[in-house]
Amino acid sequence: FSSRSSLKTINIPSSVTEIDWGAFSGCSSLVSVNIPEGVTLIEDRAFSGCSSLTSVDIPEGVTVINTSAFSGCSSLQSVNIPDSVKSIGSSAFSGCSKLTSISMSDNITSIGSSAFSGCSSLSAVEFPAKVTNLADSLFYGCPQLTSLDFLPSAIYSIGDSAFAETGLESVTLPSTVTSLGDEAFSGCENLTSFTIPEGMTLYYCGRSILTNCAALTTVSIPAEYAAIWDYTFDGCSSLQAIEIPNGATEASFSGCTNLAEVVLPDGMTTVYFRNCSNLTEVTLPASIKSIGENAFYNCTALAEITLPTSLKT
Repeated sequence: FSSRSSLKTINIPSSVTEIDWGAFSGCSSLVSVNIPEGVTLIEDRAFSGCSSLTSVDIPEGVTVINTSAFSGCSSLQSVNIPDSVKSIGSSAFSGCSKLTSISMSDNITSIGSSAFSGCSSLSAVEFPAKVTNLADSLFYGCPQLTSLDFLPSAIYSIGDSAFAETGLESVTLPSTVTSLGDEAFSGCENLTSFTIPEGMTLYYCGRSILTNCAALTTVSIPAEYAAIWDYTFDGCSSLQAIEIPNGATEASFSGCTNLAEVVLPDGMTTVYFRNCSNLTEVTLPASIKSIGENAFYNCTALAEITLPTSLKT
């Protein structure tokens, strides 16, 4: 369309079966659209950037909502996703900042990365039970999302930044989770407690999963998940005391400004306490062979440190 920005309404003919790539992309004045019953596919970026579009009724028969189909529809408040839809593409609804709730049927088996990222008003989600792997950045930047209650009972993996910068207040991971991505819960400013349940089989755990969770005070992580300590707590400024389990080799507490007490197990090789301004005393285990640059930078309350005889660098 040569004058996309002035198009306000459109009725798509009933003979149309697919809405093609970028068909209405950038129609910033479009407030309503009639999608006919015969449509089965909504292609990439079909309605992206339609910033005046307030609601969409997707007809029964549509099976795929492709990549960025409705991304940037910043006025979109409600969307009907019919039972016929089986797949939602990456960034399909990203940046829909007024979307408050979304309901998805259990026929959906695939949801792409960042599908709902930047949906800053999203507070209610009905999630499909057949989706067992949460893609990267799936709910990144959804500050009104306060709990994981909407997740089905069997979730096997949580992708990188899947819940980063959300409004989650307390997290107990489902016991079915076997993979936890980098920065999965980073920047959750309201998160006060985080629990990995006993008996959970975690095959992969990424870095920095709780970085910059400034309200975090309570952490429960079984000893067998020692690898989770790598950069996990940087910027957790409310954390006051923590015991690192045996088996952990690296830990970083940079920016934990209220941390006063930490127990380091034997076997640790690397640790950082940058900007831990409330830390008063540290005893390093014999396994520490080197101390890196700025390891205790700006630890202004540190009065005593015991260095092991094994220290070489």
